[in-house]
Amino acid sequence: MPRGNTSGTPTIAPHYTFRNTQFSEELRLASDMDGPLNFMLGGFFQDGKYVNRVRLRGNTAFGLPALLQNARHQIDIKTYSLFGQGIWDMSEQWQLSGGARWTDETRKHSEFNYFTSQNVNLLVPRIKSSNISPEFTVSFKPREDINLFASYRQGFKSGSFNTIVFIDDK
Repeated sequence: MPRGNTSGTPTIAPHYTFRNTQFSEELRLASDMDGPLNFMLGGFFQDGKYVNRVRLRGNTAFGLPALLQNARHQIDIKTYSLFGQGIWDMSEQWQLSGGARWTDETRKHSEFNYFTSQNVNLLVPRIKSSNISPEFTVSFKPREDINLFASYRQGFKSGSFNTIVFIDDK
């Protein structure tokens, strides 16, 4: 007959303490000239830190240690971005715009093992991403209260680290 945990008590229980500290700022400069051409320029900065304290508790009634895992993961993030857009009012009803955003991001991951009281040597402690994302939009305004548009935009999402799963090297 198979054996297993049929009680309401878990065999393993995760306990996470997550902290997220962020500072970000985006500044934009937009023109409002009388002619058909206008522009928008801007920049973005982000300085962030994620700290994830991971404790994996074992149920001693099943012969497991009371604490299977005890670690702290930290991810430091620095992001810089510059962007611009040109806007052309072709007529009262038609508008064409296009631009791009350049993004540069660095993420650094560190891990501390409380069992060994040492930092863990990670295979990939740093990820650096750089990208240029274009965008184009055509707008048609047949009436004052209706605006129809079609856009092409390419988004960007950098990679990151898994701070939940880790194998202890006790």
